[in-house]
Amino acid sequence: AAQKAERQRAAMRTALGAAGVARAEALRVGIEHRCAHSLMDALPVDDVLGGDDTCGSLEGLQASLNARAVSCDDKLASRFGLAPAGADPETDLDRAVLQALHERFDSTARRALLSGNFKHRNATVLSSLLVDDETYVQRFEVRRRPRRGEERSSGAEIDESVDVLTATFALDERLAPSYKSASVVKQWALKSVVGEVAF
Repeated sequence: AAQKAERQRAAMRTALGAAGVARAEALRVGIEHRCAHSLMDALPVDDVLGGDDTCGSLEGLQASLNARAVSCDDKLASRFGLAPAGADPETDLDRAVLQALHERFDSTARRALLSGNFKHRNATVLSSLLVDDETYVQRFEVRRRPRRGEERSSGAEIDESVDVLTATFALDERLAPSYKSASVVKQWALKSVVGEVAF
């Protein structure tokens, strides 16, 4: 009887362990699914949908996206493999998002992040700070190889440069799908990226 009870307890521990692994795997998959954001998700809603000038109309939204797509520099767009404005609606949306990012970066951030050859492995987070309930700041450095012909003020060529950037995020309200309706949620959205060259 004692051996039978011990086997039952062992079987119960095994079953509980398997259930725990299943719950952990489901949680991991859920987290990965929720973290599959695009660049559009990182921008404030008004950057993509337009502000009050769109008046919530489909025509106003399309006009706002088209204006951003056209204002996106063709050289900048070509670095990311985007066709000229007006090629198709998806391309125009990508160009509008790229232009919105460009407007929120200063010249140092544009040179480091929008050069077309930025790699995540070249960036290292230096510090993070929650300034208040709705503002988050992260400081990071980006190592990059200079463009051909780029020189220091002394005239010597640069082998590798390090740009120190500060990204500021603010909570942004947006709609999220909910059961038979929609709910308002708050999500971190990019406010600006500024930096200075570290010598």
